[in-house]
Amino acid sequence: MTEELYKVGDIVPKAGRYICTVCGFIIEYSDAHINNGVKFSECTLCRAGTEDGPKKPYEDFWKAID
Repeated sequence: MTEELYKVGDIVPKAGRYICTVCGFIIEYSDAHINNGVKFSECTLCRAGTEDGPKKPYEDFWKAID
């Protein structure tokens, strides 16, 4: 079974913690975020999800952890 990964612009599917698979940065989303339809953004640490980062905006790199 493969792990589901998410990219910039994908809607965060559920509350919880997500890790950048490139650098290990962890971000947490609450139920309030989910209710507001929050989307994944670039990693603020390694800039994955940007044109200058190790992963481009169209590449998956966020993974749910818990």
